[in-house]
Amino acid sequence: MESFRAGGDRFAWAEIHFEAARVDALDAPRRHAMALALYEAEVRPQRFHVQRRAELLIEMRRFTEAEALLTARTDLDRNEWLQRLMARVRLETGDPLNALAWIDRASSSLKAEHFRSEFLELRSEIRAALGDPLAIEDLVKARKASQKAGEAGRLEARLTRVASPE
Repeated sequence: MESFRAGGDRFAWAEIHFEAARVDALDAPRRHAMALALYEAEVRPQRFHVQRRAELLIEMRRFTEAEALLTARTDLDRNEWLQRLMARVRLETGDPLNALAWIDRASSSLKAEHFRSEFLELRSEIRAALGDPLAIEDLVKARKASQKAGEAGRLEARLTRVASPE
């Protein structure tokens, strides 16, 4: 860690390891650990860096730590990205009702429409966890809102699986 003198360098390398973990599932635990160590080594992390650290903790299934980071943020009540992460934490910890409240709040203040599909996909997962038979509606909306080819293909495949379960 000492070789990364600037906080920006640490953050950049943390991001590289975090994203690489998404590509190589076999190496994900090692990459996650390296990313977390780099995020934690930042002396004065920027707000976005803390947000990414919380997201990493969620990926690592360390929900209590992620929630602590999120609730410590003074802008949680007005940041849709933090609210989306809180929805993920609530869903993953078996609290889909509160997860729905968080994702609805986040979605209502989303400014960047090109990310709408991510919010709708999570909302669909939450509604499915609640046993809502109409959860697929959000998945359909997510597919329509998707502006990225890879994401659109993944959502299309998910819709196919949901529409014709085996």
